[in-house]
Amino acid sequence: MTAINLLHFFNHASFAIERDSEILLIDPWYEGTAFHNGWTLLDVSTSDSSVIEWLKKSQKKIFIWYSHEHSDHLSVSFLKSISKEKIDITIIFQKTLDGRVSSFLNKLNLNVIDANKGSPVTLGERFDITTWPYHVGDSFCLIRTEGFSLLNINDCVISTEYQAQTVKSQYSSLTPYLDVIFTQFGYANWLGNESDRDQRIKLANHKFDRIFIQNKTLCPKFIIPFASFFYFCHQENFYLNDAQNSPDDVMLAKQLESIKNKIFFLKPLDNISLDSVESIRSQFENLSGQAINHWGDLKESIKPIKSNPKKFELIELKETYLNYRKRMSLNFAFLPQFFEFIRLIKPIEILIVDIDKVASLSYINGIIFKENSNDWHISISSEVFSFIFKNEFGFNTTHVNGRFRLGKEQRIYDVVKFFVVQDFYKHGFGISHPIKSANFFIGEVVRFLTKKFIKPSPPEH
Repeated sequence: MTAINLLHFFNHASFAIERDSEILLIDPWYEGTAFHNGWTLLDVSTSDSSVIEWLKKSQKKIFIWYSHEHSDHLSVSFLKSISKEKIDITIIFQKTLDGRVSSFLNKLNLNVIDANKGSPVTLGERFDITTWPYHVGDSFCLIRTEGFSLLNINDCVISTEYQAQTVKSQYSSLTPYLDVIFTQFGYANWLGNESDRDQRIKLANHKFDRIFIQNKTLCPKFIIPFASFFYFCHQENFYLNDAQNSPDDVMLAKQLESIKNKIFFLKPLDNISLDSVESIRSQFENLSGQAINHWGDLKESIKPIKSNPKKFELIELKETYLNYRKRMSLNFAFLPQFFEFIRLIKPIEILIVDIDKVASLSYINGIIFKENSNDWHISISSEVFSFIFKNEFGFNTTHVNGRFRLGKEQRIYDVVKFFVVQDFYKHGFGISHPIKSANFFIGEVVRFLTKKFIKPSPPEH
């Protein structure tokens, strides 16, 4: 009897490896919006219920690996649905400082493996997965099965030979070669206002350079671009789609011309039998053209999703910000105020468009509302303002979903820097881990002081 060794592609960043007794599912997001209603899937034919039903019918041991907690990878609705089913499920997630994700999963009565950096987790006979954290919060993984090796880069920013070589040095002791890499091919965060299309074109083109460098250093037999099958779907960010890459763009990119014979696309419910290299290539060749047309047609038909955002009053917004300021101050022993005092962090001004007021925000002085003027850093709705300060991932999500505009002559980096304490809070730094936090903050201050004359780039998803 022939052993089962299949690759199933589902949607966006989600695929599965199926064996005789086990299924490994990656980053399931199949329905609904992500990033505070800022993204939606290009292909809406998939659903949580259909994939869960497939898993149930398999009667196999199910492993689910999550790369990071962004909502286009870690879908809460999927987790809540599958937690109600009587299935043998184990979740694999990188070991983190605060263990917040693992704690959330445990509350859903799901088994969790906190994956240690570079330590293979055995899933079955000759079947394992190894996780490496990358930057702050993200991770990549190596999957090995029956002599087949797959590297899932997902959203990890690997855009230089040095970064690629660093990744290779981590997995090279586990496999001498890669059969497949899965890697992102489109931009995935705010990139300028409407008039800044050239900025979006530049980064979209840079994604091709990134794939070329990854191929040059990692030398996979096949490259599967994925994790970019979404669009900016809100009325406030829909313009960001104007320079987004399509699979056709990837295949026509001049940088990738010499390696396009190893680049293939998949669409939902495509399956690949993982046997010989020749057979895998033949299957990819049969499926890729249809997938490219499929995604291209969907991209041509996108339109914004109508919404009715809630309008918040000034008193609510003031209370929300002051509560946020209190949390950050207590968690970091008033370091935000100190950083603002020595000007590592500067106060910012936010135009709240639906109430036509400018909120002046400071960790030292709190919040002051002023009449609208042209002197503001970003403009947002009161709904987004409330979201940013009520959620520990608030600005990170907003930077990704692009539901804001940058003020004239302003730098996005100044805004990002104001919210850096929120990002540290999200990743567990603070008084609960004083030694690790102190070492981290000292390192950040040193890096700032030694590079303060260099204009930093904004963070990239």
